[in-house]
Amino acid sequence: MKVKDMIKLARQDNYLGFEYLDAHYSPILKANVRKKYGEEAAEKMVELVPSLIEYYIKNGIKDNLDSFLNKKANALFKYHKRKNVIGSSVSVKDKENFYLVVNHYGNHFYNRVFKYNMIFSEEELRKFCYLFIETRLKKAVNGHVDIRVSMLNTIQREEKVYFKDKENLIKRYMIMMGLNDKILNYFSNKYRYLFKKYKNNKMYDCLVNNYESFVLDSLKEITTVNQNIELIIIKKLTTKYFETKEKIKAIIDEGRYSEENYNLIYNTYSYVKKIIYDRYSPITYLTDEDLKKRIDKKYQDYLKAYLNGSKSKNPGSYINTRLVMYFDGYVGEKIEGNSYKTDEYYENEFYVEKVLRNLDACYPRSLAEKELKETYDKYFKTKYLKQRKTDTKEAVRSALMRRINMINTLYQEQDIKDMALKYKQTIPNDVLEKSVLENVIDNLVSYYVNMGINNKETFESLLIKVLLNFDKKVYEDLDMLKKQEQCKVLNKHKN
Repeated sequence: MKVKDMIKLARQDNYLGFEYLDAHYSPILKANVRKKYGEEAAEKMVELVPSLIEYYIKNGIKDNLDSFLNKKANALFKYHKRKNVIGSSVSVKDKENFYLVVNHYGNHFYNRVFKYNMIFSEEELRKFCYLFIETRLKKAVNGHVDIRVSMLNTIQREEKVYFKDKENLIKRYMIMMGLNDKILNYFSNKYRYLFKKYKNNKMYDCLVNNYESFVLDSLKEITTVNQNIELIIIKKLTTKYFETKEKIKAIIDEGRYSEENYNLIYNTYSYVKKIIYDRYSPITYLTDEDLKKRIDKKYQDYLKAYLNGSKSKNPGSYINTRLVMYFDGYVGEKIEGNSYKTDEYYENEFYVEKVLRNLDACYPRSLAEKELKETYDKYFKTKYLKQRKTDTKEAVRSALMRRINMINTLYQEQDIKDMALKYKQTIPNDVLEKSVLENVIDNLVSYYVNMGINNKETFESLLIKVLLNFDKKVYEDLDMLKKQEQCKVLNKHKN
């Protein structure tokens, strides 16, 4: 039977309703009170549940029954706990009292920092919070200070660290609890943007081939939350790259090219192939496939020529120079004006609008349309330059669909909705009224989408900032924005 049905029976003065409610809430409240206030308070709470339920029903109280009972429990036992447990000092030898204090401040710490959590389960985060408090409390005890002041100041300072950068919570967890797969996967995924940063860099292949070990070894070096993981990774990359170059130099000086040594040299300087492809792909009349095959072939030829020659330059410079000289001979004529915009160009423009209908990401329509038009234009420039004979309709539709699918994958609205729902469910009602909280978050989602901001971390940062600095004016402004957007949608459908 559902709780609302139990309450309905009780309001009809049916004793079964009271019995059901007592049986339902007694074990829940007993566990909650035991955790907060100890066994004695838990037993006392079980005795009081029936009379509290009766009081709730008879007086027609409109608050949620669960909320009512928990408030009564806190009101009954909070003072008792403070008086007997949270004093100015505590002894480590009095284990029961010590861990009651740890539990009290551990819960307080958890409630202050859970909003910064990105990867840990509730159980993992609570264990961290209790260990953090236990460690700091032992220092406070040994320092002969008022533990109440010391612990509250400690929690406040630590929260500021996470507010500044919520990744500091992950670092602190790692320092105290150890490195695990969740942390490794998080930072491994985060710093993959380095691939793009080093895309045309001579260290690119070294980064790709050693990336996972760079991340793992960098995380093992973290001893304070202020350390910059990216800088550590880059330092390891640079060290590894120049160590490899020194090794290659020694191999070349000796002139002994085993299969292993040859592969090392080949892979180290293969970044040149991508540089050449990116340079000539837009300006050569060769097809992309033919261009790649020729680059691979000539790269091998010039590497062998270098190893068998005088070696006056370093391998990268020599091979790059030879490839440029070779492919300059395959450069097509430059496009003048809009000469590529033939009748075929204008006949197929409708595909942009047609494919745009597939947009279902949390991404502004105007920006998606702009990207599709750029993709469309680029296709016809390449077709004109390389004189491709492919079926235009199918090829351009495929190019546009690849782009819209990429947008849909990168900016899933459900991800943002899930994040919004998490905050709706985790923020207590006594912090912000439920209806106001839900409206504020819904308005923020609407604002976020319509402003064209498409980074989930940016959304969470925006959400936290507004909730921490909430006031009536912000709420009214965002509520008005939401209503305006709803009116636009209604007017659009009317037209």
